[in-house]
Amino acid sequence: MSWLGEFAKKIADKIAEGIADNLKKAIGAAVLTLLGAGWLYIWNHFNPLFTYAAQPSSLASHFVGLGQVLNQIDKDSRIYCSGGWDQRIARIGLRSCYRFSFNPTPIYRLYICTHYQRTSQVTTSDQLVALRFFETRFSPLDCLHITPQTQDSYEVVPGKDTQFKTVQFSNAAAEQMAFCGCSDDEQNEIAGVISGTPQ
Repeated sequence: MSWLGEFAKKIADKIAEGIADNLKKAIGAAVLTLLGAGWLYIWNHFNPLFTYAAQPSSLASHFVGLGQVLNQIDKDSRIYCSGGWDQRIARIGLRSCYRFSFNPTPIYRLYICTHYQRTSQVTTSDQLVALRFFETRFSPLDCLHITPQTQDSYEVVPGKDTQFKTVQFSNAAAEQMAFCGCSDDEQNEIAGVISGTPQ
């Protein structure tokens, strides 16, 4: 083989080596991209962001009803948390599962009288973070406390500024309602707004 043939062979070998290296790098980059996309799918699907918002009423008392917010936090805390494969996969997405209990039950429908005239809102994938936000949002009022029971269960109990009042609804039995930071007049006003009669 002439020196020209050897030279051409060396060049061809170098080109083939370069193509093989580039191909390895491209395959590696494609695998990393697919893994990243898979993780992103799991993260967004099994650990979605939730927004919880409580708007004050337009009344002079500017009360905030937390019933719908607490209900939604409670429901969302159980998404992908049935104990089956969905929960195992959700763990890959770093989703936390919680069990909340409300004691006594009327704390679940808490009304807070506040001078805040803006929406209280939090966006998070962690329902305990959302619950803690509403626990401290209306300070210096002490409306509710979240106390751990086991590793993943929590009890929501009234704070020192929460009072209970019996309210009669037209076609139902009288119910205990929870009010925080509200005067008697404000409690009566709120009861009227929600179609009840204070007892």
